[in-house]
Amino acid sequence: MSSPFMYFLGSEAVGALFAASAGLLLYVATGPLMAPLKEEPPLRSLLALSSGVAIALVLSFLPVHDHDDDHHEAIHMEAPHPLPDEI
Repeated sequence: MSSPFMYFLGSEAVGALFAASAGLLLYVATGPLMAPLKEEPPLRSLLALSSGVAIALVLSFLPVHDHDDDHHEAIHMEAPHPLPDEI
């Protein structure tokens, strides 16, 4: 249903929509796991939260593997219909 609208969005907008979708999915999936944490001591919860944030920061600063076109076969797909020049 949404694929016709994806042609009119830029790559940054599509990336932002995918990020928001992934965040909402994680929020909904982990919601039931948060209820038992209310019974935990605050220091333990703070340590768990801090370690999760630290791991996320470390992962975000890791170098990204650069893909060379010489080592990978490119797959070129045609659009199902011609893309419009203007909106």
